[in-house]
Amino acid sequence: MSPHSTLISTRLANSAKLAISRPARHSFFEPVAFSLACAALVIAGLDADLLSKFIFIATLIVVSIVDLNQRIIPNRMLAPAALAGVVILAIGSGDQLPAGLVGALGAGGFLLLVAVGAPGAMGMGDVKLAAVMGLYLGPAVAPALLIALIAASAFGLAVMFRNGIKRGRKATIAFGPFLSAGAVLALFIGQGIVAWYL
Repeated sequence: MSPHSTLISTRLANSAKLAISRPARHSFFEPVAFSLACAALVIAGLDADLLSKFIFIATLIVVSIVDLNQRIIPNRMLAPAALAGVVILAIGSGDQLPAGLVGALGAGGFLLLVAVGAPGAMGMGDVKLAAVMGLYLGPAVAPALLIALIAASAFGLAVMFRNGIKRGRKATIAFGPFLSAGAVLALFIGQGIVAWYL
């Protein structure tokens, strides 16, 4: 890893820890202020699609770092991204907002069923992250979830192969980074996969 990459990762991790440690009274005002700022930038002429991708990828990076280190995906990291996504999609043209909301409900609902059906398989933070992914990706969230599940399953099998089945089953795996990796891939090739499948 280059010195620049290490510096960026360190700063993102420090920002994430700072966000977690802030008092709860800020948890409502910060997402609203952030969303209003994004709306102002879009109205002022900044490309909405570029801004959306920047916010989405930045959120995925921070979430992955925190999940790897603490095995948690805090709401105050997902809430600003979700609100900003709704605002940007609402300002955008066409059926972007309905498609994003359907994607959020579908992806979040799917992982919620998995979480309820297999307790301990994943946390509610993963469910909420999937919903945010659906908001930004729309129909492309389907291949994102598929990529994440395949990658996480392969990693889990590798852990069991290395540590033994008994110890491997007890190992905790952060699912957030796999969801984030699937989301980034789907952000660029997901729509093509959906179009090919349909």
